[in-house]
Amino acid sequence: MAEDQSDDDKQDEEPASAVAYMSRNKRMPGVSAEPLPAETDDDVKFPHTEKTQAQLARIKQAIQHNFLFQSLDLEQNAIVTGAMFERKYRQGESIITQGDDGDNFYVLDSGVCECFLYDKLVKVYEAGETFGELALMYNTPRAATIKAKTDVVVWGLDRVTFRRMIMDTASRKRKLYESLLESIPLLSALDKYERAKIADSLVEVTYQADAHIITQGEVSDDFYLVAEGEARVVKTMEDGQELEVLRYSKGDYFGELALLNNTVRAATVIAVTNLRCVKMDRESFVRLLGPLQDIMLRNSHVYSEAERRLAQQQRSATV
Repeated sequence: MAEDQSDDDKQDEEPASAVAYMSRNKRMPGVSAEPLPAETDDDVKFPHTEKTQAQLARIKQAIQHNFLFQSLDLEQNAIVTGAMFERKYRQGESIITQGDDGDNFYVLDSGVCECFLYDKLVKVYEAGETFGELALMYNTPRAATIKAKTDVVVWGLDRVTFRRMIMDTASRKRKLYESLLESIPLLSALDKYERAKIADSLVEVTYQADAHIITQGEVSDDFYLVAEGEARVVKTMEDGQELEVLRYSKGDYFGELALLNNTVRAATVIAVTNLRCVKMDRESFVRLLGPLQDIMLRNSHVYSEAERRLAQQQRSATV
């Protein structure tokens, strides 16, 4: 990390992980991409280590919620999990040493590890968690030391495979999603760093025309942004009549009210065309969009106005 601090200052500051430290300062290290072979992915012979189905399942379980892996397609996922290799460490051994060059990314398969920043314990890793990506992402020395608290088994992924299969894909995804986020008025008050954090938390989902994205009365934990296509909002009235309330297109968002008010879905959203959305889970929504909750609640007048029109239509139909 690039802060100019004395040793005393480092010892006096609140212990924090390298990720938390950079997040708090709203600054990430400059990216210095290392040269990669000129050949295309089709020409690269990625390493491969045979694994049992149980081992593959544990690896997939560990990486499925890591944003770095969410942009990978099935083939890329297979290459990454196939390239991972097993390593075992005894209690007290260092897996990563602060200041060393980064060589591998790790998935903790079994056991417990401890992370030390300037000799202070800042995090405990348990089976299923991952570590070691920062030095590979930003081409910087290791920002912390990670030691085996117990005997551990980890799965490692080499630097070149990590950067070629994960970094390039994640970078393309971030640029695409940041462009979408910049076009949404709701997010105009956020700075570039905050939009980047949101982009990293998004997961792409696609729907065929006429598919239901959310259903009235159901519990759901996702917030959606429309990236491409069109959807309609249908409200089922007390008499069973279904009426279209709104339409969504690129740049529109939905699903926020159920998360803000902790209620079931108030309407059904159906794809009109083939639809591409990006979604964010409840935890990320609260953590990253919390400052915008007041704006979202004020915007709820759109839904209230739509329901008012529906009520008028019903009254007119009965006259």
